[in-house]
Amino acid sequence: MIKNKVVMVTGGSLRIGKQICLDLADNGYDIIIHYRNSKKEAQSLKNTILSKGVRCETIRCDLSNYKQVNNLMAKAQKIFGSLYALINNASVFENDYASSFTKKQWEKHMSTNLYAPLKLSQDFYHLASKKIENHIINILDQSVQNPDINFFSYSISKLGLHGATKILAKEFSPRTRVNSVAPGPTLKNIHQSDKHFNLKKKKTLLRIGSPPAEISGTVKFILQSKSLTGQLIIVDGGEHLS
Repeated sequence: MIKNKVVMVTGGSLRIGKQICLDLADNGYDIIIHYRNSKKEAQSLKNTILSKGVRCETIRCDLSNYKQVNNLMAKAQKIFGSLYALINNASVFENDYASSFTKKQWEKHMSTNLYAPLKLSQDFYHLASKKIENHIINILDQSVQNPDINFFSYSISKLGLHGATKILAKEFSPRTRVNSVAPGPTLKNIHQSDKHFNLKKKKTLLRIGSPPAEISGTVKFILQSKSLTGQLIIVDGGEHLS
């Protein structure tokens, strides 16, 4: 059982982030749940995690607000002390096209999906304990290998974070390991009907997509690895090849 290792998960109150929080808590990690608007869900998840016998707290931040982002990591460290891992999971996912995207759409994706995780990673590196190894894990999307023309700004933001993962791994070594996980069809998004989501899963090579537990299981594997850094692990049922 892991003890006294603190993990902050951005976007941790819902969807994939929630599953990551629950699974890490089951393995003994102390959890900081970041949220923006889902205060009720974050508090409910906190209560569930506390019942598992580990420490847990919530923290609010609008990741599109530069000032709030610039203060987030320092606030998080005051809760339980130095963090062991940062999971950059939160993201904006909205439809636009290269032929018609707007500055507003572009900046909305870049602030939350690229600037925020990079700034948090920078601050995490400087604030984390220098006595033990630590981890940054970026949750990306299989579209970094198989671009989707229907989500231009989103795809570019994830491609940027994919490239940054390798650069951070080089600069932050040997103390901080930096890796990424790229899910495929995991949970139905707001743009999909049940029919469309199920069809998308069936189009993957394995016909199953990537259940949330597969993503959280990959995160656990990375946190337990001693020699993994700068890597992208695609957990998508083979969607990026289909």
